[in-house]
Amino acid sequence: MNPPDEIIIKRVLNNKGTAKEAEEVAAWLATQVGQQWLSSALETDSEDILRGYLPTLENQNVDAILKQILKKIDRQRRVRIIWTVAAAVIPCIIIASMWIHVNNKTGGALARSEEMEQIDLCNGEQRDVFFQDGSSVKLNSGSKLTFPRFFGLKSRDVYLTGEALFQVAHNSGRPFIVHFDKNLSVEVKGTVFNVCAYENSKTVSVDLYDGAVVFRDGFRSISMEPNHSLCYDKKTRKSTLSRLNGRQEDIPWINGILVFRDTPLIEMTDILQRQFGVTIKVESDSAKELTYSLKTAPGEALEDIFTDMEMVSSIKVQKISEGNYVIK
Repeated sequence: MNPPDEIIIKRVLNNKGTAKEAEEVAAWLATQVGQQWLSSALETDSEDILRGYLPTLENQNVDAILKQILKKIDRQRRVRIIWTVAAAVIPCIIIASMWIHVNNKTGGALARSEEMEQIDLCNGEQRDVFFQDGSSVKLNSGSKLTFPRFFGLKSRDVYLTGEALFQVAHNSGRPFIVHFDKNLSVEVKGTVFNVCAYENSKTVSVDLYDGAVVFRDGFRSISMEPNHSLCYDKKTRKSTLSRLNGRQEDIPWINGILVFRDTPLIEMTDILQRQFGVTIKVESDSAKELTYSLKTAPGEALEDIFTDMEMVSSIKVQKISEGNYVIK
């Protein structure tokens, strides 16, 4: 069946076509080609719906509309006009129903607002966050995550300061983008990766366990493969790729483990403050130049970590009050 002229289709959908035109359009919309046209019309009009240019029938009472029409027409013409109205209204209802269906499938993307939500964790706190698209993230202590209430149609953007393990639901048409530290970002379509990007840290690290990601620094893009780690120096803008030795299940901070490799004391105390929710002050300037390499046991107490540090260097940790320490 040949498709009706597009002008006729639009005239019928706007309830301005003749009875004959309405019958022709309704018959064509019942074909496979007509259904494909409806799908294309939905995709094209979705942006107009988002901007409020086109109304939806989600909250309208179609039965009440038909009753009002029936009261105004002559009984003898009722049957013919009912079919004319149905031919014009049903396609609109189908489009509206498809809009509602797609809106539900995309987690409210068609009706999204610009409202943002934010999770700001205190030191010593961790939290799991679940998104409407099926993705999830586990936030480490002292981290901040900002995200829209509903993801958009073209992308899923979140903003991270701190450390988090992401498990992203695959969607080739809506990449998941993690933004952090000015122009730095990681783009994925479905994968598992860990990002460490604290504000006062000199480096940003991305550990990829499954899938694929693209790291961007505003000047270049670096594609990563599974079981690889990227370390980015904020000052020099240099990136180093290396192979991961562990699995996702072995991520230290998720298992209550801290790993330090030639870590300066000042940076180490920042990590300890975040993980344990305490305050640590370094009084000695010479001590600030010390570096440490050690791995803690799962759930190891802070005092035991201080003891290990005292054993391998000439420092003394003094507890001033509850949650307050001084390194001399």
